[in-house]
Amino acid sequence: MSEGRRLALVVQDEVVKQRILAALADETSRRILADATQNRMSLLVMSKRYQVPAWKIDQRLTELLDIGLLAVVKTAGTSNGLAYRSLVDQVNMRLSPEGVSVHLGVNGTVSSREMRGLLQVSRPEDERMLAEV
Repeated sequence: MSEGRRLALVVQDEVVKQRILAALADETSRRILADATQNRMSLLVMSKRYQVPAWKIDQRLTELLDIGLLAVVKTAGTSNGLAYRSLVDQVNMRLSPEGVSVHLGVNGTVSSREMRGLLQVSRPEDERMLAEV
C-alpha cells in the first residue's frame, strides 16, 4: 500500500459488529488489542502483565481471533511457540439514522493472507484501495 494511505474496512455482518463491540466493552480484550498492535505477545506474558488468569486470557484471545481482530504468529520465544498480534490499530463506531457502522483501521504490518481473513468480515471503505493491498 502506498505511503500515507491507510486501508479502512467497514464491518458488514451484524453479528460480527456486535461481537466487536462486546469485545471492546471488556477491559482485558481492549488491553490485548492495544498492546498487540505494537508487540507480539504470548498468552503467559499477557497473563502476567495484566494479572489475569491464563484461562481468561485464552478465552479473550479465542474471541478476538474468531472475529478477526488478532492473528497467531509463530515465534521461538514462547513456551508453545505462539504469540499474538493485532490486525487492526483503530476501531471506530459511527452512528447514523441507518444504524451503527463499525470501521476498522488496518495495522500497517498485516500480511496478504491476514488481509484475506479481515476481508471475510468487512469491506474496504474505498474499493480503490483494495488494488494496493
